Amino acid sequence: MRSRRLGFVSVVVCGALLAALLAAVGSPTLAVAGPLFYERQWTVFNSGTSRGIAVSATGFVYVVNQQENRVERRDLDGNYLSQFGTLGAANGQFSSPTGIAVAADGSLYVADTGNNRIQRFDAGGTFVAKWGTAGTGSGQFDQPQGVALDPSGNVYVTDTGNNRVQKFTSSGAYRTKWGILGTGSGRFDAPAGIAVSADRKVYVVDTGNSRVQQFTG
Repeated sequence: MRSRRLGFVSVVVCGALLAALLAAVGSPTLAVAGPLFYERQWTVFNSGTSRGIAVSATGFVYVVNQQENRVERRDLDGNYLSQFGTLGAANGQFSSPTGIAVAADGSLYVADTGNNRIQRFDAGGTFVAKWGTAGTGSGQFDQPQGVALDPSGNVYVTDTGNNRVQKFTSSGAYRTKWGILGTGSGRFDAPAGIAVSADRKVYVVDTGNSRVQQFTG
């Protein structure tokens, strides 16, 4: 009986402490997602569909607006700094861009999905280079979406419509590719997101197969 009473008292005390904490800080700041605590949010665009996002080592947040065919640059608090890109197929223009990645030197790699190419920009959004055309050959794309970089600066692209991943050097020279349509290991169905870890493991969102696959880069 005594142990039950102690348990009841402990519950009451914990409840009282939690209530006091909520009263002191306000419950909205305690919104939890797993071990992380919610901090803030901001509206990135007045209109359009926000897709890819990347954060540079120097503290800039780059967000891809697919509908408005541009990339917007903000600081870590969400304050607007600049933007680049318009609809088109010329250098620095986009057609439904999606993925974006930032290199250690601040270079930006954007999956220009509708134009079936990857474009590279400097940290301020000035066009530097591009590669890729529509097709199924090595270095060609069909609706590329995800972009990721490994520690050496190699660029990995999910070639979504061709159900494969392609790997390039930082300057766009073709290195290798893997994947075909299917459900078996190493096969894809509309791969989209991609990330590379510090130990060069490649993680791919295999969208149509509702799974993530891990590879050695």
